Amino acid sequence: MLYAFLLSGEYPELAKAEVEYLLSLSNPTHFGRVLVYTADFGDLINRFISRLALTKEVVKVYSICSFEELKDVIENLAEYVLLLNKKCCVRVKYFTPGSMVLGNAKKVKDVEVTLKDVQVQELEKRLGAILWRKGVNISVSNPDIIIRIYIFPDSKVIVGILVFKLNAKEYSRRHPEKRPYFRPGVMLPKLCRALVNIALKEGKLLDPMCGTGGIVIEAYFSKLNAYGVELYPEIVRGCRTNLKALGVKADVVCGNALKMPFRDEAFDSIVTDFPYFQSSKSIFDKETIYSKAPEEFYRVLKPGKRAVVVTNTEIDFSPFKILDVYRIRVHGNLVRKIYVIQKSS
Repeated sequence: MLYAFLLSGEYPELAKAEVEYLLSLSNPTHFGRVLVYTADFGDLINRFISRLALTKEVVKVYSICSFEELKDVIENLAEYVLLLNKKCCVRVKYFTPGSMVLGNAKKVKDVEVTLKDVQVQELEKRLGAILWRKGVNISVSNPDIIIRIYIFPDSKVIVGILVFKLNAKEYSRRHPEKRPYFRPGVMLPKLCRALVNIALKEGKLLDPMCGTGGIVIEAYFSKLNAYGVELYPEIVRGCRTNLKALGVKADVVCGNALKMPFRDEAFDSIVTDFPYFQSSKSIFDKETIYSKAPEEFYRVLKPGKRAVVVTNTEIDFSPFKILDVYRIRVHGNLVRKIYVIQKSS
């Protein structure tokens, strides 16, 4: 079975990593920001796809065809939709040549199909009419299923059933500035969720420098057992206030990330954002934290498990194995480096 993932334009490389780590996928076919993977998900659709933060939507692919073949494909699809006995509608998205760029990919040169918004709307009506004439129950306002069609400028078309659509409001309501306790410089919820997804599918996740609680919050809403450690009592109280306001049940303790009150190999994953020593304070110097913290992370992490660590500088993570490094620019000279590291089995 093929599944198409429409990635967010915010952090496309990180979005790809989120899909591949969370769903154990690899080697996609690229259609710009749409990545098509071969997958036998089983129950992964219900359990994990809804956790994606940097994917706008996921489509279960029925056909990949040319624009000229689209009418015939829709006529054939009608037979499948009739078996479902559900109300449906057609939604078309056209990707302009400029929108096809992902990371360092080149723009499309051979443009064969060009559509404007008005033409997209007209195409939706025409394709819906084909289904209606075949006996399909069409409902534009209240469909049970959505037939999603991606049209690319080189005439390639993806046709399928929409199985996931990102709920942006979910993340908006958890924006740091909407929480009772706020401190500047924290990561936004979608980024926190993506890092959690890269780190772990199921189990116990620790943020040893949890601050106001952004990572702990997203781990909880990912149905993980979330734990946090924070050095400063004032911030611990603020973090707990945020968790309570959002209905998050997680353990956050006041403690030192360089010597945590946990047994060896207690956690399935670690996700944390190191202090940058710009807007954040610490009773420890930068060199001490960056040299000692990885040792403590290694101690409390189970063998073979991953940690995702965000920093603004280079860190020696030995004896961890570095799996990937991603870089995202925040502002000015501040670039977040995201390390995906693994403890040896």
